[in-house]
Amino acid sequence: MTSLLKSHMKKNRYTGIVIGCGAIGARWDTWEGRTAPRSHAGALARGKRTELVALVDSDRTRLKEAGIMFPRTRLYLSAEEAIKKEKPDIVVIATPPKTHISLIQLAVRSGVKMIICEKPLAPSAREATSLRKVFARPHSPVFVLNYQRRFWPLFKRVRADIANKNIGRIQQVACYYSNGLYNNAGHTIDAILFLLNERITKVSGVENTFNPAHPDGDINIDGILETKSGIRIALQSFDQRAYAIHHMQFFGTKGAIKLLDHGFSAEWSTIKGDAVIPVFTVRHRAHNKVSFMQGALNEAIRCYEKKTRPVSGLTNGMEVIAVLDALRRSAAKLGKEMLVRYS
Repeated sequence: MTSLLKSHMKKNRYTGIVIGCGAIGARWDTWEGRTAPRSHAGALARGKRTELVALVDSDRTRLKEAGIMFPRTRLYLSAEEAIKKEKPDIVVIATPPKTHISLIQLAVRSGVKMIICEKPLAPSAREATSLRKVFARPHSPVFVLNYQRRFWPLFKRVRADIANKNIGRIQQVACYYSNGLYNNAGHTIDAILFLLNERITKVSGVENTFNPAHPDGDINIDGILETKSGIRIALQSFDQRAYAIHHMQFFGTKGAIKLLDHGFSAEWSTIKGDAVIPVFTVRHRAHNKVSFMQGALNEAIRCYEKKTRPVSGLTNGMEVIAVLDALRRSAAKLGKEMLVRYS
C-alpha cells in the first residue's frame, strides 16, 4: 500500500470521546433487545471510520464500569482534561441536560470538528438561546442533536408519504410516550415536527399525576397540540413501570400509518368500505434496522465531510424545547391554551 493511500485512509478516520457513561453513553451496550451499537461508546468503538479513545464521567464507579466494557480506552474524571489531552475529532455529550450548554461551549472553544449531544438541548428554551452565539462563530463544529429518528430511513419514508398525501389529508394524530415530558416526549414532539414538516403553534396540557415515573425535575403531561395548518395532535403519557412506550398514529382520509416499537417498525393501512363503517386493512409493514446511536454518528461525519447542515441540530432542538415549555406553562395554568414561543 502506498504512503499516499495510507495517509488518505488516516485522514478519513476520526477519534472520539464520550462524556457521560450512563445508559446511553455506555451501559446500554449490553442491552440485547435493540440493534447494535446500543450506546454512543459502542458506536464509536465499532465504527469502521471511528475510534473511541476516551471515556469521561465524574462518578468514579460508573467510569470504572464503563472502562471494563471498553478496555482499550483511557478514562478521565474531567471533560476539560480529556479534550485537552486527547484532542478528539468528535465529542459526544451524554450527560444530564443542565450540563449541556457548558460542555458544548467547552467543545467549541477546544476546536473539535464534530459534537453529538443528547436531548433535550437544554433545560429550557431561554437557556438554549445562548447557543445561537456559540454556533454563529466562523468555523464552528458540526453539531448533531440526537433526535435519532430523523436519521432513520423508515421515518424519512413516512415523511414522504405524508407530504405526498398517500394516506390523504391528515385528520388526527395520536402519540403515546412514557418516562417524562422533556426526557421522552421530546422525541415525540421532534418526530411530529419532522414528519409533518410544520411547526406546532399552540398547546394545552395537564399534568398526569397517575404517572409518577420520570427523571428528577421532569413531569408527565397529557395534551392537545395544534400545527400551523390546523392538524390536531393528542399527546398521552403512560407510567414507565407499566408501559415503556413510544407510539405514533397518523390518520388520513385514505388510510393510516402507525409507528410502533419505539419507531423501529411501521404499519400502513388503507380504508376499505363506505364512509359510514370504514375498515382499516393492513397493507404492509416495514422495520427500521438502524441503531439508536449509529445514525447520529453517521450524520455528523457526513455533514462534516460534505459541509452540509445536519437534519437534527440547534434549530429543531430549540423548537422542541419551545413546545415542551409551552406544555409546562399550560399545565401550570390547569390546561389553559398557550401559544408556542419560538425565539
